[in-house]
Amino acid sequence: MPTAHNPCDSAAMINRIKSAIKRPETLFYAVAAFLLLSLGLMIVIDVFDAFGWRTRWLASGEERFYFWMHWYSSPVENPMQWFLLGSGVGIFALGAGAAYQRQKPEEFEFALLMSLALGVMFLEDVADPRHSIRTEMENIFGASSYGVLGSVVELTYFAMVGALLLYVFFRFRKTFWPHKKVRKFLVAGYGFYALAVGSSWLGSAFQSLTAEGRVLYTVLGNAAMGLLFRGNEEMEQLFLTLDMQAQTLRGHPIGFYFMDRVWEESIELLGAAALVVAGLAFFQATAGASRHESTEDSAPENNPE
Repeated sequence: MPTAHNPCDSAAMINRIKSAIKRPETLFYAVAAFLLLSLGLMIVIDVFDAFGWRTRWLASGEERFYFWMHWYSSPVENPMQWFLLGSGVGIFALGAGAAYQRQKPEEFEFALLMSLALGVMFLEDVADPRHSIRTEMENIFGASSYGVLGSVVELTYFAMVGALLLYVFFRFRKTFWPHKKVRKFLVAGYGFYALAVGSSWLGSAFQSLTAEGRVLYTVLGNAAMGLLFRGNEEMEQLFLTLDMQAQTLRGHPIGFYFMDRVWEESIELLGAAALVVAGLAFFQATAGASRHESTEDSAPENNPE
C-alpha cells in the first residue's frame, strides 16, 4: 500500500542539496583553469616537442595529427562539454520540480524551459543534425552544402535553436534577473554560445564561393598556426604534411580545425559551464526558500523595468 508523500522529506532533501552547493561558480573557474592547462599542453607538446612527446605521439598510431586536434575533441568536447550540458538539463529540471512543489509557476516555467533548451543544445552537439540537414540539401538540390543554400539553411537552423533560448531569457527576465549570480552566469553562458555559434557560421559560410574554398576559419587558423607551428624548416614540413593529411582524411585544411577545435570548443565549454553554474545558483537561490527568506543571492534586487 503506497505511503503518503511527506513534504518535510522533500524539504529536507532540498536543503541537503542546497547545503552541498556552497560556491557553484567554482565549477566555472575550474573549467577555465582546465582550458588554460590545455593550452599549456598544446604549447609544450605541439610547439616545443618537449621530451620528444610530439614525435612519439605522431608515431603512436595511424591518422595522428597534432596533439591539440585530438585533445580538443576528446576530452574537451566529449565527455566534458556533453557531460556539462547533460548536467544542466538535470539541474534545471530539479529546479523546476522544486518550484512546482512550492507552487511558483514563473520559476517552474523558467527552469523547465531552460532544461528543455539545454536538452536541445545537448542533442545538437552530440548528433550534429545540422550537418546531416546540409548533406541532404546537397543531395536533393545538387548544390554544395557550403554554398549559399547550405549556409542559409545552417543560419536558419541556428536561429531556430537560439529562438527558444532568447524566448526564455526575455520572457522570464524578471524571474532570474533579481538573483545576481544567476544573472551573471546566465548572461555569460548566452554570450559564450552566441560567440561560438557566430564563429561557427561565419567560419565556414559560403565556402564553395570563395577562392580555393578558403573560408574565414582556414585563414585565421593558418595565421595562428603560422605564428606557433611553423617556426623552422622541420616544423614547416610537419605542418605541410599534416595539412595535406587533414584535407585528405577529414575534408578541411588543418588551420580550419585549429579554429574549430581550439577556439570554438573552448568557447562552448565555457558557455556550458556558465549555464550549469546559473542552474546551480538558481536552485540555491530559490529552492526551498520561503517568502521571507533573505540571502545574498535569493534576496531580490530591484526588478528592471
